[in-house]
This record gives sequence, C-alpha cells and structure tokens, in this order.
Amino acid sequence: MTIERSARLTLWLAVAELALPFIWMKIGPNGHAYYGPDVPDIYILGATVLGKDLNALSLAIGFQLVMGLCFIICACLVIGKLNKGHAVRGIAMFQMALLLLFPCWLRIYVQRVINNSDGAASDLRVFPHVGLVVYGVLLLLVINTVVKAGFSGVKRDHASADETRPLPHERQIR
Repeated sequence: MTIERSARLTLWLAVAELALPFIWMKIGPNGHAYYGPDVPDIYILGATVLGKDLNALSLAIGFQLVMGLCFIICACLVIGKLNKGHAVRGIAMFQMALLLLFPCWLRIYVQRVINNSDGAASDLRVFPHVGLVVYGVLLLLVINTVVKAGFSGVKRDHASADETRPLPHERQIR
C-alpha cells in the first residue's frame, strides 16, 4: 500500500473513530438495584461517553477528544507533506506514539468510569467493541506509513556534491 493511500485511509478511519464505541460496559444486577431497572449500559466512544453523568468525566472526555483531534491533524499533515519523507516519518512516529499510549489511557479511563459509578459498579462487565478493531487497523496503517516513509527517503531539491561531480568516464572525455 502506498504512503498516500495509507495516510488517506488513516485520516478517514481516525474521523470515524470519534463516533465509534471502544468499550461497552454492561450494567449488572447491582447497578439495576442501585439506579433502577432502566439504567443504560455505558459506552466509551472516541469523543464521549454514553450512559454516564458527563460532569465528573468532562476532563477525561475533553482530553480524549483533544488527543483524537491531534491524531486527525497529524493525518492531515502527513497527507500535506507526502513529498518530504523524513517529515512524514516524524509525524507518523508521533501518531504511532499516540496509538501506543492509547491502550494505557483507555484502561485508566475505564477505571475512572467504574470508580465514578457510586458503588454500583461491583458487577459491571467490560467488553471490547468495534472501535478497538478499527484502532488495530489504524495502528497497522501508521506502521505502514512509518516503514514506507523511512525507506522512501527525502526528495532533494538540490543536487548533492556527489551528483555534480563528473563520473570517471566523463573526466576522460574532457
């Protein structure tokens, strides 16, 4: 896959990730007893949390949204700098760092949601959701971009000194 195709697909999937759920937390009997029978399950999406009081989680939601938007901006920058191999690789490496830190962040985030459940989360069950599959695809696409940008090198605007020197057979002709 080319760097351009990988970068464009990364951009579109990153935008989709804002609306996709990463984690589904099923409310158990204790949650129903504490909150009532119509308490909704909890979904952690790329940009928000559904089924929870957002006031206590507003800082975490804001942080996750900012990091997601930062990733999207980096994807736009990669597309804009496709002719500069080292710039693309550097931006893609930053994207990879964000992606590799995301599971740690998600674990902390899930714990924060559980701890914010007023004691009703003792039987809350946590399940992965479709966003994690797309996350895996994003990770593969960014790895592809880093590898391909590393091997493509930088397109030069100026010829190097070695390229301007005459070759040995050219020297004999002069």
